[in-house]
Amino acid sequence: AFNLTFGEALSRKTSVKMSGEHATSGSTLQSHEVSYGQRGLADKVLIAGGASAIAGGIYGAIHASWTDVPAVKYGEVAPAVVNSARVIGKYSTLFALTGAIFAATEHTVAEVRGKRDFWSSAAAGCAAGSVFGVQANKLAVGFGGCAAVGAMAAL
Repeated sequence: AFNLTFGEALSRKTSVKMSGEHATSGSTLQSHEVSYGQRGLADKVLIAGGASAIAGGIYGAIHASWTDVPAVKYGEVAPAVVNSARVIGKYSTLFALTGAIFAATEHTVAEVRGKRDFWSSAAAGCAAGSVFGVQANKLAVGFGGCAAVGAMAAL
């Protein structure tokens, strides 16, 4: 007899005949798992940008709680909330751009070269690290970010 659970069937990427009242005759259930490396450019950019935006929002919330908050008068909390939202938005946007640029560059370099290796990651890290120079409006920060993030990504 063939005794596989639903989870085992999916993990083995096997085809399992469905049974029960919801099954149609001859229908099969197959696993369609797609790894991150097999995704297209848009998927990678959205995933990396979204995850990075969430991380940036968390970092921004922590940063906003440690920075000076405008003085709050009795009954008026709006200035503090607006200041915190501005800091959270700033870091969320910065991280999202960095993650999206990393993913786009890594995918593009790998497609052009025909293989994904540490050079693809290094180029992506350099492009993503340069975002910090653009944000700071300083060329030296851009070069430093390129070198630092590029080296870390290549490891």
